Amino acid sequence: MKFIEQLKAVFISLKMVDKARNQEMTSADWKAIRVAYRKEYGTELADDQAEFQRQQEAKTSIAGDPSQEAADNAAALAILNAALAEASGGNDNENAPAGCAATPVQRTDSVVDAAQAIAGALREMSRQTLPDKPATVNGSALSPNGPGHTEAYFCGIEHPLYSMERRYNRIALNPALALTQPLNAVMEKEVGAEFREQLSAYAGIVAGRINELRQANLLNPALLAEGVSIGIDPKGLGDQYLTRRTDLLIARLATIRNVYDIFPRRFGVQDREVMINAFFGDFSQAYQKGGIWKGNVELQPEICYVDDAMFKTLFNSMKEIERQYIGYLNTEGSDPIKWTMIEWAMLNISTKLIEEQNQRKVLGLYVKPEDGKSGHTLNAGTGVYYTLLRYYNEGKIALVDDSAFSGYTSGATMVACVTNFLLSLSERVPDLDKYEVILNANHRAMWKAGIREIYGKDTDFTGPQGDVVPDHQNRIRWCPYGKTLPFIWVQKPGNIQSIELTAGEMHAVQFESDMEDVKAWSIWKEGTSAAYAGKPFKTKAERAAHGFEDQEIFCNKPCVALAADAEQVTVSGDFRHYVTGVNTAAKAITDIVGAKAGVAYLIEVGDETHPQTIAKSGKFADLTEAFTPTKKGDYLMVILNADGDRFRELERCVGGTRTINQALQPNVPGGR
Repeated sequence: MKFIEQLKAVFISLKMVDKARNQEMTSADWKAIRVAYRKEYGTELADDQAEFQRQQEAKTSIAGDPSQEAADNAAALAILNAALAEASGGNDNENAPAGCAATPVQRTDSVVDAAQAIAGALREMSRQTLPDKPATVNGSALSPNGPGHTEAYFCGIEHPLYSMERRYNRIALNPALALTQPLNAVMEKEVGAEFREQLSAYAGIVAGRINELRQANLLNPALLAEGVSIGIDPKGLGDQYLTRRTDLLIARLATIRNVYDIFPRRFGVQDREVMINAFFGDFSQAYQKGGIWKGNVELQPEICYVDDAMFKTLFNSMKEIERQYIGYLNTEGSDPIKWTMIEWAMLNISTKLIEEQNQRKVLGLYVKPEDGKSGHTLNAGTGVYYTLLRYYNEGKIALVDDSAFSGYTSGATMVACVTNFLLSLSERVPDLDKYEVILNANHRAMWKAGIREIYGKDTDFTGPQGDVVPDHQNRIRWCPYGKTLPFIWVQKPGNIQSIELTAGEMHAVQFESDMEDVKAWSIWKEGTSAAYAGKPFKTKAERAAHGFEDQEIFCNKPCVALAADAEQVTVSGDFRHYVTGVNTAAKAITDIVGAKAGVAYLIEVGDETHPQTIAKSGKFADLTEAFTPTKKGDYLMVILNADGDRFRELERCVGGTRTINQALQPNVPGGR
């Protein structure tokens, strides 16, 4: 019964059970079923159907004309209803689709019979169903550029958004209009208000469409470029064109380089969500008589959380927007789609927001902004680097704390560093072949150069595959937006996740006029969490003593070792982690030279003989109190303020006790 259970699970995950019961499935829906089945189980639906029938030695056939798509769909729906009814123990005959006399469905005593029937029906449907194509007119697919310009509508698309009564659409057709009929103060106010109203409405359409496509597992640029019909309103041709163009705009956004194939998105988290992990003790023992029991199951929560992020800016005047749009028309002549000014503005705003969000997804850290001052884009949400650093500070994971793995300077040293890093793990981590290695995409050329240098004389002079770690065969995932940081992250695929509330909410831009200013903004939630990082220990030292026990994320420690008796930290490249050395006398750190805006720096005590202190004065005057460490591993994490003249304290650890500054990081677990 594995196949029928898998098939029902796909229907449930796509929320299409009700559509199936109500006989509302479209060809696009069936295509989504096949795509989701392939993605979830790694096999083709048709192949599993055939294998299922061979196993059951089914001889059932579906009556009727197999060339009729509607009949096939109806038959499959009827059998699905029977299968669902069998599983639920109820009688769903009254829900069977009408018009299925050629394939009568009776309540069977065996789920096998129902499963065989649906397998046969779907097999036939897989052969006969037409590909999911965009809506058509008289047999011709809808062109995103419409049937052609008319006096009433841009591109001939009969929808208010494309009405030629709107100045911005007339400029899209004839850019010279902006020069021959320049905006005056009165027109600026009227046209600007109309433009912002329409752009805000269209932003809502884009946000809603993104969420609709995500729920149908169709948020894929290749599928959207080909054209999908889900959500297409058959009543209005103008709406169909609008949806088709919106899908292509979303497809364009989906092609922006991102990290979501490495750190998949998890939706529905409004504040916090608890994920329960089970830790199993030993169960087996030699036999002996009597009630000698052994083994236990310990449950530990993993908390994922989101922070509020926002985009808020003063919008340009319509005159400036028109000038920029005309510049786009003059330079983007090869663009297959002629975007209206509304669509062009939405595309540019969303592109920038996506790029900034992906930067945060790797190196961002949420910091509550100072009152009345704008915050840095990296501080609107927390990404992977600082999430893993938090797990280390919480005692959930131990780092591979070896200076040999803290960085590299050339291709050869990079290959040696990563290869030996995995070698050290292979001696202590079971099933290491199930893990993937995440490296900085900016170092990919360096990696290839190292591969050529080390393995260039082997046999065919090509060396190992470029995206696999030599001698280990672990897949390499190249993570963009990592600047120059030499991180090595090892995880099971999909463990580290991007947390959000609703797909597309970032793109729902709103506008408001305030005297001479025009404000534009959107608000959304974002965060980062692992489904399972590791079993927590009270301190980092205790975690380190247990090695990598009950841990499933492994990281190097990209840091810089300070010289003995150092009295200031000098920032090196994009390193964020600095470790003090073995001092000869009591010293104090007075500055972090070269600190960058938006970057949090962690100063960790590497030796507790004479650990450096930091006084609450000078650039550190805004600390909660003076930093006086007592143990190895104590640390202080700070970030520059908006003016760049003082450091704000984010968290500290003194004597092994971690304290989070809740005023700046209100949502961090352990802080509230």
